Amino acid sequence: MTVAPALRVPEPLTARHDASLFNNGVHVSLDRWLRERASASEGLSARTYVICPVNESDRVVGYFSISTAIVDVSLWDERVDGKRRCPLTANRAILDT
Repeated sequence: MTVAPALRVPEPLTARHDASLFNNGVHVSLDRWLRERASASEGLSARTYVICPVNESDRVVGYFSISTAIVDVSLWDERVDGKRRCPLTANRAILDT
């Protein structure tokens, strides 16, 4: 049985965090975004939080990002109650495999 490492609480992404070996095992684009775009987007269009093991406080093993987006409201679906519902879900937690 594998024991999961103890994790630190999520914290804002900074230059000290090492995501060079991060691999979520599902979508390479999510790994690439973390390594190549997250820092540049920080505070402008996104806020990224990372999770690191307690014993390796700089190694990123998980992250989530909150980002802004522009959505064309004419694409929203009107339900029976007449309220508009947005079909998009933009936030997702990503974990290293």
